[in-house]
Amino acid sequence: AIDFFAYDFYKKLLTKGGDRDPENWERFAAGALAGMTSDTIMYPLDVISTRISLNRTRDARNSLMQMVNVVKETGLRGCYAGWSAAMIGVIPYAGISFGAYDTFKSQYKKIQKIDEDESIGSGPTLMCGLMAGWLASTVSYPLYYCTVRLQAGQVPLLPNGKLPRVDQLIVNTVRTCGWRDMFRGYLPSSLKLMPQAGFSFLTYELVQEQLEKRSKALSRKMNYDDNEEEKNDVVVFADVAEKNDSKKKN
Repeated sequence: AIDFFAYDFYKKLLTKGGDRDPENWERFAAGALAGMTSDTIMYPLDVISTRISLNRTRDARNSLMQMVNVVKETGLRGCYAGWSAAMIGVIPYAGISFGAYDTFKSQYKKIQKIDEDESIGSGPTLMCGLMAGWLASTVSYPLYYCTVRLQAGQVPLLPNGKLPRVDQLIVNTVRTCGWRDMFRGYLPSSLKLMPQAGFSFLTYELVQEQLEKRSKALSRKMNYDDNEEEKNDVVVFADVAEKNDSKKKN
């Protein structure tokens, strides 16, 4: 919800109110900024969730204890372990995901000669979302892989006791395990992200369509009420004028 709201906000900001169709780079920039905004807000919860999922104990206080342990071991900075890698990964993923979806939808409307204000339908919307999700997940997966390792605390600290930088982690992984190791787990991750992106965009479009319908219906009702008030005012004014004319004649 946060990323879709932020995407609309940044897209309108970049297009100066949304009076024109955004350029491709504006779609990419709005998506990247939306993803960074959403992930920054939710990132500490992602770190704790990742560590809990890797912890074999089933203590009821797991969530609280993990948060306390992270803060004790690495300070508040530990709650944002891998944040830089996540943000770097979010830029291509969210930017390509939102940008590609908008581009696919726009091109489909041109090919099918559908008006800009009309919906392309549930099926095409889902397919555009699936393709956008696949493209974004493929490009950004190596950075996502590094992010998960940093979140899980599976990366050895440097001699100075600090976490390695993203570039150091990438270089070390490629040097020791080869570049293919950067795509370990890509298939299940992609199979998860593709339908997730597709149904997210579909839900977003359906909700937006219903909100627009209600907004138009409310606007028509308000215009109708205003017209009725104007008609009543005219009738009252005409009655007053007629009475005044009658008094003058008498």
